[in-house]
Amino acid sequence: MRYSILDITSSQVAAVGGQNVKAMRHSGIVFATLTEAQAKQLASLGYTVQSEKIVKADTVTPPTPIEATPTYSPAQFLYIAKLEELRNITDPPLYGEGFNLAILDTGIRETHDQMRGRVIYRKNYTTDPMRGGFDHGTGIAAIAVALAPLANILNMKVLGESGAGTVEEVVIAIDDCIDLLVTDPDIAPHVINLSLGAIDDGNVNDPLRVACRAAINNGIWVIASAGNSGPAGMSITSPATEKYVVAVGSVRYLYGSETFIVSDFSSRGPTRQGLVKP
Repeated sequence: MRYSILDITSSQVAAVGGQNVKAMRHSGIVFATLTEAQAKQLASLGYTVQSEKIVKADTVTPPTPIEATPTYSPAQFLYIAKLEELRNITDPPLYGEGFNLAILDTGIRETHDQMRGRVIYRKNYTTDPMRGGFDHGTGIAAIAVALAPLANILNMKVLGESGAGTVEEVVIAIDDCIDLLVTDPDIAPHVINLSLGAIDDGNVNDPLRVACRAAINNGIWVIASAGNSGPAGMSITSPATEKYVVAVGSVRYLYGSETFIVSDFSSRGPTRQGLVKP
């Protein structure tokens, strides 16, 4: 079984018989294949040893083909106009120029009209093809470039064709984002987007949370989805529960009222540490 071990060296893990050992450079996490006895041995030495967890993209509905030209209400057009007003608050206007966004997800369809010329880095952390049929990542990227059309995208595939992946794959990708600050600062991300999550049990040593802390401590903002497990309280998923990770919930617009309300399915806080989120 795969385990994560905190604040240990790869040689120490290998010394007890750990296999396929992978050490993170920035978060102090080591991943390894261990027997139950080996895991207990490391735990008895005072190390934090945790079995691997699965992370999933937020539930999405597959797109349906458009049969005709879509129609939009006056309220929707008004909303677009307000967005343009917001852009022009600053000089120059806010279009995302020079901004690098790492999207850790199911991969991005780079041939999409909105994506052409925007992806500056790509890496696949899964065993599935880089460009698969699960378009969750493409949808997330499309939202980002709709709001910031001149932003650069780092396409980092950490979830497979089922929309799920391992914590290890996500943590390795976050570690690589931090690496880019030194190895290639021109393309290093200013923000990491994680529209994914795993069940949060309040463990501050959760590898996802530890990795996000490392990114934040190195100057990278981390944004994560709160999750789609609402409306119950304490339903926010990890790593959105981490203190300085920006947790994003879902709202829906009440047409004609200029009011937003929280979607029923959107996860809600507080977190198990008592933080008010999202």
